[in-house]
Amino acid sequence: MNIDIEKLHKTADNHHSATMAVIDWIIGRNYKPIVSPIIVKKAEQVFLIIDGSNNEKPKEVDSFDAYITLASFSLELKLKLLLAIENEFKKGHNLSSLYDNLSNDSKIYIQNKVDEITQTSEKYNEISKKINDDLGIKFSWNVKDLISNSSNAFNKWRYHFEVNSNADLTWFAGYSELQKAIDSRIAQLQPIS
Repeated sequence: MNIDIEKLHKTADNHHSATMAVIDWIIGRNYKPIVSPIIVKKAEQVFLIIDGSNNEKPKEVDSFDAYITLASFSLELKLKLLLAIENEFKKGHNLSSLYDNLSNDSKIYIQNKVDEITQTSEKYNEISKKINDDLGIKFSWNVKDLISNSSNAFNKWRYHFEVNSNADLTWFAGYSELQKAIDSRIAQLQPIS
């Protein structure tokens, strides 16, 4: 498949900008959390975790569908861009499938970068503990786990209004950390001239 990498890069960046605007709308103007919002849906309740000091508060699902669909699609586009740079472009919305097709070097790089990001602040440990203890979810900043657990978010959350869409547990986490790590790998492989 012939892909215009520059156009894909611009499209991915535009979706990231739109995602950041939605985050600003959800959280409040000019509030810049260390971590992007983590959304957990358990049956009918939806929890927003902004940082480890905030108590999760049930919110309406409608408040978050735009963020999750934009953020997951933005990650999808960045993974597709990285795959195109590696000459392995793939179609589909499943983040795990896209991630699994990355080179081992890219997977290692992305995990190392996420580790570097999440070890810069104690907030990341507080958030992990809060999610594990308060919500009973096994959570870590492992890239494969973040992507796996958020893999079908685009499909699940854009149709959250369908009957029985609340039947399972779903969560979306690690957007900004994954975005920064993937962007860093893209810049490493395709430096701006």
